[in-house]
Amino acid sequence: MMKHRSYYFWLVVKSIRYCRYFPQMIPAMIFYLLMRKKTKDILKEDIDRFYAIEYPGNKNSYFTAFYRLMVEYSAFRNVYYCRLSYFGDMISWFMPKWKTLAIRTRTQNIGGGLYIQHGTSTRILAHKIGKNLFINQNATFGWSGTGFPTIGDNVRIGAGAVVVGPITIGDNVNIGANSTVTKDIPSNVTVVSPHAYICKKDGKRTFEPITGSIYDQLIK
Repeated sequence: MMKHRSYYFWLVVKSIRYCRYFPQMIPAMIFYLLMRKKTKDILKEDIDRFYAIEYPGNKNSYFTAFYRLMVEYSAFRNVYYCRLSYFGDMISWFMPKWKTLAIRTRTQNIGGGLYIQHGTSTRILAHKIGKNLFINQNATFGWSGTGFPTIGDNVRIGAGAVVVGPITIGDNVNIGANSTVTKDIPSNVTVVSPHAYICKKDGKRTFEPITGSIYDQLIK
């Protein structure tokens, strides 16, 4: 089956775009080629995770995948510069980071397979992070005045979630959107925030659940 003409048109457009970024990509490509094997292996896990989610079954080589992600995903740039540690800060102005995404955890304390879906207003500051962390936008890991959280393997953090303090999040945990977590979470669980309720009615304070929602139907 012949591919539509529009496919070839967009292929040309993308090729031009990739070529336009080539001069800016030179420092990033040099450091990619010079990375230590241990660090590069972890970065490859990051690349695999991004591709498994964004371009499933469409990766040719790690170098071309690296180039594509650097051009198309600002959040991946932050991950790459984090893996380079201090050298990442030195070259990041060539291919700018996502300005509202901050990864403050040391790269040696972050497992491979890190994926950030929309990095808007996201802060990552943890004692240690396991493999295959999935983060949505507006999420915060941080300090509560007494310490930082420790995150296990295969954890997903929903949009707007806040995880703070010297707590431990187990493996295979799904933290729902807008949840505030300040206590230890065991492995293999899903946690969610309280659902909206009526706190004021006809000018008087009250506490009434909102009925008739899809959630009510699911838990019956």
